[in-house]
This record gives sequence, structure tokens and C-alpha cells, in this order.
Amino acid sequence: MFRDRIQTDLTCRKCRFTQRCGPTLMMERLADIGMMKRDADPSLELLLELVRSAADRLHCPRCDGVGLAVTEADDDAWDEVRHCERCRAPIPVERIEVFPDATRCAACQNASDQGSDQEREFCKHCGSVMSVQLRRTPGSAAYQLKCPDCGR
Repeated sequence: MFRDRIQTDLTCRKCRFTQRCGPTLMMERLADIGMMKRDADPSLELLLELVRSAADRLHCPRCDGVGLAVTEADDDAWDEVRHCERCRAPIPVERIEVFPDATRCAACQNASDQGSDQEREFCKHCGSVMSVQLRRTPGSAAYQLKCPDCGR
């Protein structure tokens, strides 16, 4: 529980948008650039060091600019409201009253329940995110995972 409360701020150098990131969101941001492909539960120190070292390659969710500044999170400003661990939107007080352990907003929880936020597969050779491609053969069609970078 304590681990989920440790957070950092990522600020876009271009548009100055600041996003509060907990361990889950940090892992997703690193996975987007192919850095979290093996360790499903890294130590917090390792996770923070990876985010700091990859800050110049991370994309801003608002303007899609590359290069973010990493700063320590000021917990005083965020303690009054609990934020979703995935999208960082405020979780309504009513939801927290009904579900005291809620860590996601209703929209993100619904997406998770419907399976639309599934884990990504990464290429074993280059670490890129695999994509689903249609494979056609005479008389049939099938889907397969294929790496867009190395083609394997």
C-alpha cells in the first residue's frame, strides 16, 4: 500500500503539462518505449532510476512532445483527492465512499473489467511492442503477433 503512494511528477518541457505518476503509470510509460519488458515488479529505486534516465525519450500525453523533466512529487497538493492510477483523473468522493480501496476511476476500471486494457507483448529480440497482423493463406486467415521493427 505504501508503495502505491510514492509518486513523481513528469513535466513536458514543451507545453509545461505536469502528470503525476505512481509506480504503475511509470511502468506503463517505460513499457511504451520498450524499457520494461522483463521485470514485472521492479524495486522502486530501479523504477525511479529508469524513469530519470529515460526522461528525454518519454512522450507528453497532451502535446506528444518528446522530453520530460522528472521531479519529486509534492504530496501536500494531492493528498486531499485520490487520483486514478492509470489516467490520473480525480476519483469522485462518492466512488471512494462505496469502494474505499478504489485505485482507478470508473472509466479505467470499466476498461479493465472489459479487458480492453490488456498487457502488451514485447518482442524477445528488440523489445518493441508487438502488433497484431492478419496472415492470409489460401483458404484461411489468422492473426499473429509480429514485431513492427525487426519483423520477427
